Amino acid sequence: MKRSYRLLILCVFLLYGCTKADPEPEFTLPPISAVGANTLGFEVDGRVWVNYGQRCFLLSGCFDNKIQVDYGSCNGVRCLYIWTGYTVRGTRDEGFSLRIDTVRGPGIYTAGTRPVNLPPSTIIYTPNGLTFSDELNSIEYVSLTQNSTRIVLTKLDTVNHIISGTFEGRLSNSLKPNNYVTITNGRFNVTYTD
Repeated sequence: MKRSYRLLILCVFLLYGCTKADPEPEFTLPPISAVGANTLGFEVDGRVWVNYGQRCFLLSGCFDNKIQVDYGSCNGVRCLYIWTGYTVRGTRDEGFSLRIDTVRGPGIYTAGTRPVNLPPSTIIYTPNGLTFSDELNSIEYVSLTQNSTRIVLTKLDTVNHIISGTFEGRLSNSLKPNNYVTITNGRFNVTYTD
């Protein structure tokens, strides 16, 4: 029993014992392109944000913050969902996602209207929009109001599986709508698999 207890303490120390924060790197935005380079970046309140680092989980280990893309059928229509993360140990653990609920081809997609007759604290995503989360402080910012975000799909190549575009918007704290972040100069250039 003592041996199991010591092993458990050692595992906890190895996973969480290093509390020294890593220095936060400085980044530049990836170029706006449409060649399937698997890049995504934007500025959040003036700070450059790109996918970076690893997220670690107690039971499943650590994983690189790669850009994930899901372009497929949702209730009989094509939808797009892109997500990734930014992690600097001890300093930042952030997530980002972009969604379009009905992809019609290249064009402009603005945040839809929030469903009516719901309490203000109910978290409901608009049909098209962005989500930015600050995991260390348990805060999520979302496209809550109509036209709060704009996504421009510039390329949808279903032969070479390339999707690219730009985005921007003002995202509200889902529990405190007067608290927000501003995302500017957003761009993505990704590939997907069927």
